[in-house]
Amino acid sequence: MRFAILGRLVVTDGDREIDPGPPRNRAVLAHLLVEADRVVDVDVLIDQVWRGAPTPGTTASVHVTMSRLRKQLRPADGSPSPIVTQAPGYRLAVARDDVDALRFTDLVDGARTLAAEGATERARHQLDEALSLWRGQPLADVRSEVVQAEAARLSAHWLAAVELGAELDLLLGRHAELADRLALVAAAHPLREGLQGSLITALYRHGRQSEALELYERTRRVLAEELGVDPGPELQRLYARVLRHDPSLAWTPEPAARPVVVDPAPAPATASGGGSRPAAPLVGRLPERRRAAAALDRAASGETAGLALFGESGIGKTRLTEEVADLAAQRGFDVVWSRCQDGGGTPAFWPWSQALEGLTAVRGRPRVAAATEGRGRAAAALLPGPDAGPAVGLAQHQRVVLFDAVAAVLSDLARERPVCLVLEDLQWADADSVDLLDYLLAATHEVPLLVVVTVRDPDESPLSEGRRVLASVTRQAHVERVQLSGLDPAAVQEICAARLGRPVTEEAARRLHRRTSGNPFFLGELVRLLADEGIDRQRAVTEVPASVQAVLERRYRHLDSSTRELLSAAAVVGRTVDVGVLGEVVERSPLALADDLDRAVTAGVLVPHPDGPGTWSFTHALVQEALLAATGPMRRAALHARVAEVLERRLGDAPDAAPALAYHHRSAGAVGDPEKAARFSLVAAASARRRAAPREAERHCRDALAVLVGRSGPGVAQLEREARRQLAGLLTMTLGYDTSAQAIHRTRTQGLVEGPPAAPDGARDDDQADARPKMTGGVAVALAANDLPAAELLVSEMEQAAERWDDTTLRLSADHARGQVLVLRGRLRAGMDQFTAAVRLLDDDAGDVDFSLFIQNPRASAPAWQAMALSLLGDVGAGDAAAERAFAAARAADDRYTTAMIHYLESWRALFLQRPERSLVCATTAVAMAEELLLPKLAALVRHPQGAATARLGQVEEGLATILDAHATLQQVAPGDLLSHLLLGMIAEVEALAGRDDDADRTALRALSEGRRTGERVYQPAVHLLRAQIARRRGEPAAVVRETLMAGLAVAADQEAELFAERLRTELAALDDA
Repeated sequence: MRFAILGRLVVTDGDREIDPGPPRNRAVLAHLLVEADRVVDVDVLIDQVWRGAPTPGTTASVHVTMSRLRKQLRPADGSPSPIVTQAPGYRLAVARDDVDALRFTDLVDGARTLAAEGATERARHQLDEALSLWRGQPLADVRSEVVQAEAARLSAHWLAAVELGAELDLLLGRHAELADRLALVAAAHPLREGLQGSLITALYRHGRQSEALELYERTRRVLAEELGVDPGPELQRLYARVLRHDPSLAWTPEPAARPVVVDPAPAPATASGGGSRPAAPLVGRLPERRRAAAALDRAASGETAGLALFGESGIGKTRLTEEVADLAAQRGFDVVWSRCQDGGGTPAFWPWSQALEGLTAVRGRPRVAAATEGRGRAAAALLPGPDAGPAVGLAQHQRVVLFDAVAAVLSDLARERPVCLVLEDLQWADADSVDLLDYLLAATHEVPLLVVVTVRDPDESPLSEGRRVLASVTRQAHVERVQLSGLDPAAVQEICAARLGRPVTEEAARRLHRRTSGNPFFLGELVRLLADEGIDRQRAVTEVPASVQAVLERRYRHLDSSTRELLSAAAVVGRTVDVGVLGEVVERSPLALADDLDRAVTAGVLVPHPDGPGTWSFTHALVQEALLAATGPMRRAALHARVAEVLERRLGDAPDAAPALAYHHRSAGAVGDPEKAARFSLVAAASARRRAAPREAERHCRDALAVLVGRSGPGVAQLEREARRQLAGLLTMTLGYDTSAQAIHRTRTQGLVEGPPAAPDGARDDDQADARPKMTGGVAVALAANDLPAAELLVSEMEQAAERWDDTTLRLSADHARGQVLVLRGRLRAGMDQFTAAVRLLDDDAGDVDFSLFIQNPRASAPAWQAMALSLLGDVGAGDAAAERAFAAARAADDRYTTAMIHYLESWRALFLQRPERSLVCATTAVAMAEELLLPKLAALVRHPQGAATARLGQVEEGLATILDAHATLQQVAPGDLLSHLLLGMIAEVEALAGRDDDADRTALRALSEGRRTGERVYQPAVHLLRAQIARRRGEPAAVVRETLMAGLAVAADQEAELFAERLRTELAALDDA
């Protein structure tokens, strides 16, 4: 299936064109295509397509639309639709070659590389292939802010490709055809000086000098009228060469090795870090300052407050943050700064490690160490140096333990003295750090804590992570969301006058405002440039270069080649640069770098970093990006390889250095070492796992696999095996009840579950280590999906492996999982025996068990399931004793996820035993814990027994509403077969209590049908009993009622379910008495 967006949206499946449907369907599909093969958050779709805040109604509408769109896009060959459900939204699983925009981008990038290598003819041929894909305005039939931003980006990329093509044609001597072909494009884009320059050259070479001169004059007038500027230096020099018939303009065939250097398509800008207050006062921003002050007031009064500042790069987020930080410091707050870094080269939870390190510097190590005792113990894992705590586990509930520990530490310290925590450039944070922030804001309330975050405007890039981050952070009611836009002309005039040291006219300020849109960074760069170059007063405030990129390039032009080369290398090293590292990269001593660094500081490119002598930072991320863009791809790759070599020599295999080493080795591409890139990616993944950052670890594993594609050899095979082993463990260990059992995740995980190696006795230890997470995780996924046949098959393989290796962990897991399968199938006695064996093993051999492989602590879950089986068998006293043991084990384990699950199981057992009060207490506790742990699926499951218990206690309508809403929610977050028989049976019972016998009977029939389909039969006797009671109330013949009761008794006898059998016999006796 192919998708075309370079024009109107077109979908084809072979020769068949597919109509996505109405405009909303097309808009949704367009958003998925803009983020091809990346998850689009449901909240983003609601914001952009439904144009509103998320509500249950809009969320349901999104799912309905997705369901219809998925059906529309089902391939003719019967393969699955490319739209897959993946938390927190949806993903379009599509190859790059199947989306014309991605294919276009890849072809243009390839042409640039070929051009830089001097392969002009091949570059032109590849560029022609790319331009042939262009059909007009991208996504012309779809309206959305994100889509319009993507269309603008693609259009800019197309123009850059046309400019590249013109440069290549001039090198190839095709000026005659270029003079005619380029005229229309140049006329449509008169402000593109590159296009005009190429056309002037082509006209001149074709003997049309007068037309070339006329074109220059026309371009000069347009620039003056539209922007108030003169043509740039390059165009002015070209004009002079045309006037004097400069021989260099004539075309001469040259060797193909001569490279063409062309500017790439404009890349989104990035925002800077801050933290040290500049001398200049803050201009303007009165409404924003008032809202920020209100947030500070709330925090000062003892209420946790959040302040989210967002806007485009350079708009002044950091400057306003510095103002807030100064005010907070004046009011007695301890202010701690933390910055996220671009490029993926930092460990998971990096901003939180910085924050805790900053608090340690302010409060002292002993005080912070005291805060990390007790509830805050797990936060010690994020502290640097010798105080770092033990490794943190991977499962979702253990991550939440870490999150809660960080919240506890911050709360403890803030109660002693207020804290202002600044997290800058959050759009670059790892996903786990964002989750931690979301938890902190949700779980912390009456604490004098102000959290200030800055996020780059999501609209700057359609693929930006900023939108998801912003939606996550600002969902809390106590977070103030402040969008920063450009300064008004009056503020622009004030800034310019202050920086130039002389008055600036209103007209000049308006022109600068139009050119910069009031962006303070762009404005400052322009004013600085004009002041530095000493342009006369009349032109100083009107000669604005065509873009900020041009401003930065003009600044670099004043630097000599040695300094520019050094800055290119520094840009590859990173935003912050250690002089020792930089010196080794360029093979120069720190002393030899001194003059170049001083010139870079004078030019406003670098500034000393507050970390201390020997460390420098770029003044703005835009400066670093501009330097990277101006560095050829091959040189950039070679520099990455060199940086990786230097860092590896300096830092060795230190886990904290692994992300940076992996990043540089990967970025080196063909000139780098792919095996090292994979190896350091895996070290980074292991480090992220220890820091309870599974998504970051998964990203590193996938990076390792990606860099090994197409490689061969023993080292590659070993690395791929290790990457897949780690990835299997990550996916299976996190796919329990804490995430939706969605098809795409099941497929990805079960594809890695290969069963036990077919090895003889004495198999290698690493085979056993590989098999454990694959098997335990695979069974967990199958059970979470209610795929009982798959679970039984995997349990059999696990039992064989446990026997072969004499593995206590696998034996315990097999006993537990088989017991669960048997109980759900209604084979209660056999299931109870399995759980009894598991409990006995825990009593005798617990020291040999690796408990980290279990999503729930089996010390608690095994007796809890044993209690369920015993109670259904009719031994209620023994069941109660087993339940008490389960609760005691959960308390001892201090594991809230396990505790939530034990309460969930007990809520069902209490319902079966007709103890609605206990069921309601347990269910309510479990719901609260599930919501606290951010587990929507578990919360929806537990609200089923909660609703049933509420109804049995007399609040029937409330109970019915609760259970129906829970079932609808469950179908949204985890559609599938999960406990469908039991859940439907309980819904039918509540419908009957509400007097809706017809609905109840239909639901009961569905429950029986689902039981036959899935093999889940544990609640069948109770469903038969309910249908018999409904039949009696309807006045149906006694023979019909008796037949239904006898069917239930037969099932109960087969299951040995004495608890239900006794009730069926009582109902039968009442029928006979009647």
